[in-house]
Amino acid sequence: MLIEIDDSVMMALKNENPNDEHVILSLTNLFVSSYQGYHILHASIDSLEYFSKMNLGKIAQTTIQTLIKKYSSYKSLTKNISKKLIIYKNKCIQNIGSDFSMDISNVAAINKSVLISENHQDGYFYLSLARELAKESKQNWEINMSIESCGGSQIKETANNTINTEKRFSLMIVDSDKTKSTSSKGSTAKDLLRFITRNPTSIVATPYILKVREKENLIPPSFYIKLSQHQNNKWLSFLSTVEDDDEYIEFLRFSDIKDDVGKVNDVSNYSSIMQKIHTFITDDNKGVGKNAVTQFKDLILDHGITTKKNDFIQKISGGLDVKNNSNDTLEYLSRIEDFSNHIIDYIPKYLKEDWYEIYDLVAVFGCCLPEMIRMNA
Repeated sequence: MLIEIDDSVMMALKNENPNDEHVILSLTNLFVSSYQGYHILHASIDSLEYFSKMNLGKIAQTTIQTLIKKYSSYKSLTKNISKKLIIYKNKCIQNIGSDFSMDISNVAAINKSVLISENHQDGYFYLSLARELAKESKQNWEINMSIESCGGSQIKETANNTINTEKRFSLMIVDSDKTKSTSSKGSTAKDLLRFITRNPTSIVATPYILKVREKENLIPPSFYIKLSQHQNNKWLSFLSTVEDDDEYIEFLRFSDIKDDVGKVNDVSNYSSIMQKIHTFITDDNKGVGKNAVTQFKDLILDHGITTKKNDFIQKISGGLDVKNNSNDTLEYLSRIEDFSNHIIDYIPKYLKEDWYEIYDLVAVFGCCLPEMIRMNA
């Protein structure tokens, strides 16, 4: 997270109590968190120079000197991060817009931000999605977050422990489980929103309910068929041709693409679509399956396709006969590799806003300085 220390903290130390132990400890924790590669820290040059004369410990002082030395370049890193956390002391922060704010009196140990999702694989998918968009957008910061799983039914307990007990900045992303845009949210989403509403906290915590049915709907059919196991899927191939057709957008966003794409609660809503798609569905091929998102993440977002291509080239160089392996031709692997390196260019219009909203939120909570991560690797 981008954390800005307001000048009011320096002024309180100067004018009120330069030996305020709680403020000194909080400042130390903030600078250490930046050194550890958990957050990006920013303050005015005046504040940084004042803090450099304090006894905050060796790690904090090393971080402060780095921030002073690279002040201009670090400041420019943050121009594409939409929100920051402002740390202040004894003042009312005005005109912060959508930014978060916290009195330094409420700052405890500063750990990595945490991404809470319904299972660990969901969380890793959102992280990989955000990292890929950041990379393709040529951002100079990186994303570093912990992953927590709530198992759906345990969302309230997990959120309470992470936010109120561990005091960690928390981003919570769960499926909507909606069967159409006008239907009500599922129990996990409702429980999360109810918990956040009834438990106000000084800790930065943001819930995000997917605007599609579930994470499987975030991947368009045209992306799924890039995977060799789905290349011959007829209903996916058909749906990949209608991603720009307004008649199909609601269906693409809220059908049960994971388990049974042909099963809908309100057939009248999709009667013409169902007549077309049922001709392509077979008993053993109704959905992409529970592992499809992880497979897409590993191969495309995490660039496993490049490893696969390099392995293939090595086999050819070693004289191994690979002619019969039609799904692993060099042409196919090169084409999918190119797709994985430019995925921004291929996101269909009906999902572009969803991808960028997730990217933006993960960047807000997880942005950090790359050299700090490498220093502590």
